[in-house]
Amino acid sequence: MLDPALASSDSDTIAEIHIDDITVFSLHQSGVGESVSTADHLLFSNEVQAEARSGHSTPVKSLRTHNELHKELLLTHKKGLALSSRSELQQVLERRKRVQSDQVDEGQSRTPLEDVLLRRQQKQLEKEKKHGEKEQEEAQLMEFVRVRQNLRKIHSVIQNKAGNF
Repeated sequence: MLDPALASSDSDTIAEIHIDDITVFSLHQSGVGESVSTADHLLFSNEVQAEARSGHSTPVKSLRTHNELHKELLLTHKKGLALSSRSELQQVLERRKRVQSDQVDEGQSRTPLEDVLLRRQQKQLEKEKKHGEKEQEEAQLMEFVRVRQNLRKIHSVIQNKAGNF
């Protein structure tokens, strides 16, 4: 006894399905075409019907469960989590593959001139680094020489004073 009645807005479609005395809502987003937990609601509806017929469940308990499922459905729809067709892990892996392939394409698309310029730039950076290290060593050596000359002067002054006494 399915009686589907569709109500649509400009971005979402809400499908209302009547099964006996139970109403099940299914949300569809335009462009995606996937329903958000329709199967869960249908399964829930079947369980509620079975429990109602057997008399094991109270209407309050089934109402509470229904409300929890409804809240979960609204939250997932609001967050948009259930609307994506791929898991978050798949999206991250695809993004990494895309970035890696872009880097590979970028590396392969260099012209011979760019390769020569890149090598020349690397050589220039190495020369600058060596030159900076050499200047630093010379500065340390010059400081050592100055200190040594100062010590000689001090030592000669001390010896001259000691020789005068």
